[in-house]
Amino acid sequence: MKCNDGCNKESSCSCGCTEEVPQQHCDDCINEESIEFSGICDPSEFEVNTKFWTDISTIGTVAVPKEKPSIEEIDKIGVTVEILKKKTIVTPKGPDGLITNYEGKSSTGKKLVVEGLICLSISYVSLTKEQRVHSFHGQIPFSTFIVLPASVCLDYDYLISNCVQEVCVKRVCDRTIDFCVDLLLKATPIVTDCNKNLLDESGLECTSTTGFKSCSKKDCFTDNPDIKGICDSEKLIQLLQDKGKEWTEISVPELLTIPKLKPDIYQILSVNSRVEIMCQKVIATPDTTVTNYEGLTLTGFKLLVHALLRQRITYISTSECGSVHSAHYDMPISAYIVLDGDTTNFTDKFKIKACIEDVFACPLNERQIFKNTTLFIKAEPIEVCSII
Repeated sequence: MKCNDGCNKESSCSCGCTEEVPQQHCDDCINEESIEFSGICDPSEFEVNTKFWTDISTIGTVAVPKEKPSIEEIDKIGVTVEILKKKTIVTPKGPDGLITNYEGKSSTGKKLVVEGLICLSISYVSLTKEQRVHSFHGQIPFSTFIVLPASVCLDYDYLISNCVQEVCVKRVCDRTIDFCVDLLLKATPIVTDCNKNLLDESGLECTSTTGFKSCSKKDCFTDNPDIKGICDSEKLIQLLQDKGKEWTEISVPELLTIPKLKPDIYQILSVNSRVEIMCQKVIATPDTTVTNYEGLTLTGFKLLVHALLRQRITYISTSECGSVHSAHYDMPISAYIVLDGDTTNFTDKFKIKACIEDVFACPLNERQIFKNTTLFIKAEPIEVCSII
């Protein structure tokens, strides 16, 4: 196993160093009872008195800064949540309004997309003779969405409240820590008309410790890049006009690193995205006679869809002349669509339509970009004509 040279990757013990530098410390069995956690909320004190909520489980890795010594043992972990952006978008809906798929998910025609950061403060005992205590900060980006009623205005603003339900330390290496965080988000409308004249206090301020170190160069997270590849609202609405139930929706969060040969990023100019469907397969699943407590069900058949999210990011560099560069990224994605258990066969084929509902991209620092793509995927059965 190679050591980790402070790089921010999900596989925390498998990157960076040469064979001559062995991995000194990588512990997959973590004693969390010896770690002091702060920032985890008490569920009994977090009231969910609205239908505008969702919960997510997200994983990520934070790395020790190069100027600090390696980790021997974690002492304390503090967690807070910063909201980067909220946006109400148009999504598919049936001709009579709300439409539900075979899995039990609903699509109303409106959705609140939420992008944010889980900010971590880690205190640890160093792997040095002096055994001094050090600390550093890390961040794990996340993205999710909350289904809204079709009647809400696109200009409504929302106060986003959060409850960090659990923080699990999955792995500790010399230079990195793998985390899994369970988070509940609640959206509270704060305007009653279609004029966006109030701003909530859940946004990320320019004085925050996250993002660029110097906010004098530019306003943090206020880039408004040209986004290409999003489906227009009419196409989205038409997707479910046939009342088809073979659909699903997913978020694809990414932490993109600028290639080594390219200069640092100053500002994002444009993001160009498209989806290429690679393959599909009908599989068997358990058949649930009742829904679970989340309201979801299984019918006995699922359609697996594998695709490639192809994207190009164009940006202005930090060089004196402000040269323009681009970086290309291909992200494999997978999703499933629950099918009709009474009429589906393993040999069935479908026409897959993938619509990009929303794209969000912002630079977390001069080498990394947090990007999220919200996708709506529809499967239309292909009728096979038989010759007698």
